[in-house]
Amino acid sequence: MQKYTTRTIGEIAVAQPTAPLVFENLKIDYCCGGHIKFDEACRKAGVEPDVAPPPVEPTPPVPPVEPKK
Repeated sequence: MQKYTTRTIGEIAVAQPTAPLVFENLKIDYCCGGHIKFDEACRKAGVEPDVAPPPVEPTPPVPPVEPKK
């Protein structure tokens, strides 16, 4: 989680499409509270930044689906 502590919630939410869902699950406001650093936002939500699920999860590529013939 170290790499997120210097970034704001808003920066992370804009950079990663999956981050808002994680923030919503943690009850972290990424819109009006987007100016707050990640670690501070986690603590305000009652979650330790070191144990919070990472807001940036690499999404594995989805293989193309072949149409049935």
